[in-house]
Amino acid sequence: LHASSLAATAARRNGIRATDPRCPANGVKALIAVGLFGRGGRRPAILLDLTGPSPHTFCGLGAAQEICGGRISPMRVLAPQSLVWYCEVLMSAFDVSVIVPYVNGHTDLRDCLTALRQQENARVEMMVVSRKGPAEDGKVREQFPDAVVIPVAGDISIPEMRAMAIGKASAPAVAVIEDHVIVPRDWAWRLIAALDEGHDVVGGAIENAATERYVDWAAFLCEYSGSLPPLPSGPSEGVPGNNVIYRKSVLDRYKAVLAEHKWEDRLHGAMRADGVELIMRPDIVVGHKMHYTVG
Repeated sequence: LHASSLAATAARRNGIRATDPRCPANGVKALIAVGLFGRGGRRPAILLDLTGPSPHTFCGLGAAQEICGGRISPMRVLAPQSLVWYCEVLMSAFDVSVIVPYVNGHTDLRDCLTALRQQENARVEMMVVSRKGPAEDGKVREQFPDAVVIPVAGDISIPEMRAMAIGKASAPAVAVIEDHVIVPRDWAWRLIAALDEGHDVVGGAIENAATERYVDWAAFLCEYSGSLPPLPSGPSEGVPGNNVIYRKSVLDRYKAVLAEHKWEDRLHGAMRADGVELIMRPDIVVGHKMHYTVG
């Protein structure tokens, strides 16, 4: 789809005049503010930077806000190479499919899904892959009717559970967490915005949210000390498998790797071998609230 055609269509849909006097003469030619309905009727904006490296070069964010009647907050800035990504977002009912393997307790999952429900400025498809059995699955459906519950056999591994959900995800982006991970309200939005910058795989940091017992601290540090902030930002040799987002189109190229049902290091290694950059964003942090037992 040609950029100028996309821009014109976006402008018409949102009542934006290409010659709006509140923007510099070349402003709306460079930036088209597109209001998308989010949760609760909020309208986050996508700004298509069609001709230059920075939206501030052409039209201040304040002017764009005024043009759209204050309906666009916060801003999403898409580079020209992200136009196809933008089209995928427009055609999808969700911005991101979040995969949650359900293997621990119901309280853990309840807290996890409650946090996902509270995401701001992002349309989240909650995908619960459950090996807990029909009774537990029924509880999840009753408490979270907006979640997609995918029942699996009790002996299915977590990597296989993830692969099954990836195959069923409907959004143009797929994020993976765990049933004992608690995400902040802006988590999905910020990961999606990182993809908007042109990245294919983005991971964040992990902090311990089970802080009252030494055994929980010890187990957490053994497994996640390398994912604790502070961490360097940018291209990385690896990113966590339980605080990560992928473009779905990129994941689809690795169906054979996913079918091996191995942990994320195998997938990420295959991606790096093909030249796919793994981007670390240590400022996008989740809480790992796992209670361990000894013995």
